[in-house]
Amino acid sequence: MEVTINDRKRKAEEHVASATEHRRNHHGRIEVSRFIGMQDKSSTTSPSMGVEDNAACSSRLVAPRPHVDVHSNLPASSPSDVAAADALGRGKREDDDDVESTETPACFAHLPIELFCNVIAYLGPTSSSLCALCQLSKHHNAIMTSIGDVMLHRARLRFRVPLVPGVGSIDGNDDDDDGIASRVIMESSVSLFVRHARSSKAVHDRLVALEGILGKEFPSLVEHEDGGDASPTKPRPILASDAIGISESDPPPSSSSRDDGRWDASSRLRRDSNIVEPSEVGHALNIALCLLGRPNPDYFDDPDEANAISYHASTTALEWRVMTLCGTIGVRAYKYAKSRMCRRYDREDELFYDAYHAVTDRMVPSHHRRRTPFLREDDDDVYYDEEDDDDVDDDDTVDPGDIEAEEDMMLLDKASLVMQHVFLREQNAARRHGTDSFLG
Repeated sequence: MEVTINDRKRKAEEHVASATEHRRNHHGRIEVSRFIGMQDKSSTTSPSMGVEDNAACSSRLVAPRPHVDVHSNLPASSPSDVAAADALGRGKREDDDDVESTETPACFAHLPIELFCNVIAYLGPTSSSLCALCQLSKHHNAIMTSIGDVMLHRARLRFRVPLVPGVGSIDGNDDDDDGIASRVIMESSVSLFVRHARSSKAVHDRLVALEGILGKEFPSLVEHEDGGDASPTKPRPILASDAIGISESDPPPSSSSRDDGRWDASSRLRRDSNIVEPSEVGHALNIALCLLGRPNPDYFDDPDEANAISYHASTTALEWRVMTLCGTIGVRAYKYAKSRMCRRYDREDELFYDAYHAVTDRMVPSHHRRRTPFLREDDDDVYYDEEDDDDVDDDDTVDPGDIEAEEDMMLLDKASLVMQHVFLREQNAARRHGTDSFLG
């Protein structure tokens, strides 16, 4: 009986031991599979891990677990458990580092060359930021130097007088405050290309200004009523519509537009604002003289503006546009000034003619004639009006006609000077090319 009880105790202990061993082995396999999964995720950062390392880690993880204290129900720590925990923590940290590295935004230095070129194109050839890109890194310096060499070669082909490296500033002013030319030992190709581009832009902006003025309407010479040229013996009378730019062929306004007040002289004048003004013609002639190399600082508010325009125009290879636009503005300004003078002379002749007829119609008998034509009739008695003579002598106001005449003469002189310089330049160009076809 006693033997049977001992056998049962022994079998129960063996059964408990086998169950505990089975539980320990199953838990070890779970931890090994979890660790292998962690190692697969971190294989991108440490791809050199071999099979031996995995086997060593697995051997540490499947080591027999320590004896479980029944009273505390907590497993005691051992060196193998500490090593396994360190391995698991290290794998988790490497995985977190990978996630952080993938979320970090890319640097400007790692942009593709296509995107970098798009950034340069967005900045433009006249931006000083191109020079700043050379100072970011050696990589950017190499890219900008190669681009600058190519573009500088093309720019020099377009310039009559290439700019000297390291002389003057970007805006074309060669003198410093001390009056000494600023010279730099080395100037990058990008910086020199930016200065070339700014010179071209300065001339291009002036040419665009000339094109804008030429795009407006210049009042032509006085035309006859039937559409032909005006006859010098029978000039067409100057109408009020000529002064405000209203054509006689315009249709009359409707009743609704009259009621709404939308048709009046001011609205028509705003609609016909495309007519050029004398001040605009004078400014265009000033720009043309500067582009032709004859600057006059007195014509500009800024004295340095005329010299800057002339400096840029003497370097860029836009001579054909300069000659074309300057010649056109000179001819049209000359005709414009002559037209204004002819209109003023015709108006003065008409006023004199009307005054002459008014006086001759009221001419007194021969025995009452005096030298002055200013007469007044009252109760059939004719006498002199001395008050009119006093008013004429005391009037010190400036006649607007004199101001207009002086302005027209100034425009005429400038237009003649522009046409002369254009003619001389074209003549010299024809001689340089060895042909006299221009003179023929």
